Amino acid sequence: MRKMILLVFVAALLMSGTALAAQKNGGLAVSYAAPKGDFQDVVDSGWGTSAIFDYPFSGILNISGSLGWYSFSGITIFEGTNVKTDSMTMWEFTAGPQADFGKLYLGVEAGYYT
Repeated sequence: MRKMILLVFVAALLMSGTALAAQKNGGLAVSYAAPKGDFQDVVDSGWGTSAIFDYPFSGILNISGSLGWYSFSGITIFEGTNVKTDSMTMWEFTAGPQADFGKLYLGVEAGYYT
């Protein structure tokens, strides 16, 4: 009886993982962005929001993507007698395939930022 309960429990977990994976379709995210390199010389860190999408394409393959907006605060630049503060906003779009192998979830996304 104990083995039967364990077998039913394991089977239920395996089946629920597949059912839950098919139900995920998207959501919202709040993000923190820290600029690096030359971009760091122009703006400070920023905050943004993203809408995340996940479309089940087949049993294993999903197509995912996100559309986001970020706002970066400016750095004060002293040029002669003028004080200049630059700030900027940025839109991002990313998309790519995801593969769900049960306990292993692999994916890659490419992005465009403007």
